[in-house]
Amino acid sequence: MSIVGIERDGKRIVNPGPEETLLEGDLLLLLGEDTQLPKVKAELTPNL
Repeated sequence: MSIVGIERDGKRIVNPGPEETLLEGDLLLLLGEDTQLPKVKAELTPNL
């Protein structure tokens, strides 16, 4: 699965590079198979 966009504070970052840091509240535009979504969600969810 690839992150092809980020929406942050009403602004869009298209095709973010590997140096882009994900921040709490970012909305991600993902490209990939539906079957990959649970794994991505697990990786992006903090372990409490």
